[in-house]
Amino acid sequence: MSEAKKILLIDDDVDFVAANTLLLEAKGYTVVSAHDGDSGVAKAKEEIPDLILLDVMMTHDTEGFDVSRRLKDIPELEKTVVIMLTGITYK
Repeated sequence: MSEAKKILLIDDDVDFVAANTLLLEAKGYTVVSAHDGDSGVAKAKEEIPDLILLDVMMTHDTEGFDVSRRLKDIPELEKTVVIMLTGITYK
């Protein structure tokens, strides 16, 4: 049997991470998480996930974009898919 696919959630919203961890684990994925950009990059290097779900706005409005650029420079993550998420709403 193949090993479960690993997903890294990088998001400063603890409740979002907890809820999505439960949902993804219930579907058979292994989930690891980080709550800021620096720890997210470190966790990505350590875990080499199959997918990264990355929040756009964390400690500052563009932290997710900064992190995505840093992730691109890690050769081991060359084939890792990064999906960027945001809860930005404009009225």
